[in-house]
Amino acid sequence: MASAALYCVVLVCLLGTAAAQTWTATGNLNSARDRHTATLLPNGLVLVACGLGDTGVLDSGEVFNPSTGVWTVTDNLNTARDRHTATLLPNERAGGGWRWKH
Repeated sequence: MASAALYCVVLVCLLGTAAAQTWTATGNLNSARDRHTATLLPNGLVLVACGLGDTGVLDSGEVFNPSTGVWTVTDNLNTARDRHTATLLPNERAGGGWRWKH
């Protein structure tokens, strides 16, 4: 599934591939969010972090399993943020970004 893409806005998530040129509805996030990051991890899971939710800027994260379509809530980050960046580091952790002050 290396060529798959994941697109999430609010609670609706779509999974697609470049070869098929189609999008398919998949499992919904546990928390609605926009302006988040999505990082593909080496094990094929996708880490979605922070963003803007119904109650403001989020400090929460979720992990998506493309094989099952299931989202799992992770521990919260230390600081809420949106419009940030995330980079997969050599130690297989995602890091980076800056806090957007509204």
